[in-house]
Amino acid sequence: MCSDRGYSVDVRDLEMSIVDFEVRFGSDPDPLQMGTTFTKVLPDGEEDSVLVSFCGVKVGIAQVKDIAEAMEAARVKRAIFISRLPMTPSAKTGIEKIKMTGRMIEAFRETELLYNIVQHAAVPKHVVLTNAQKQEIKKKYKIVDTAFPRLLMRDPVARYYGCTRGQVLKIIRDSPMAGKQVTYRIIS
Repeated sequence: MCSDRGYSVDVRDLEMSIVDFEVRFGSDPDPLQMGTTFTKVLPDGEEDSVLVSFCGVKVGIAQVKDIAEAMEAARVKRAIFISRLPMTPSAKTGIEKIKMTGRMIEAFRETELLYNIVQHAAVPKHVVLTNAQKQEIKKKYKIVDTAFPRLLMRDPVARYYGCTRGQVLKIIRDSPMAGKQVTYRIIS
């Protein structure tokens, strides 16, 4: 997932199976010891980093606070939190409070990431547009944000790419009749 988002990921980590992961990190990884940071260079030349953490226990507010502290220590604004068990309601509330500070914690269940959804045959290619590309599309088609077809933030592909409200996805479908069909959707 981090590789698909444009972050630099070691090839050995990309090819690691779930069995290899458990051999390397154990079946109940400690979220604080499991924090891995990936970095990518943005089009404007700045670096963007994400902290990825795994948790084998039920995720509560304590784990969310630990991740927030790890984000602060690593000086990152985005974290991906992967857990085996569902989050408690207080953990979800804690994540929402952290979002208000300008930082983002994305929570995924391990089962959601056992396979790569964007490589499924039925899922067309999705490309997250930069803000400059979005402005070009708006100018080209003479439309405003409210005129774009919508894609919800909870859509699995939008979550996979870490999309935020207002971003635009370019969706490229192969069509037997029309060849390639390109559509744009705004995240709402």
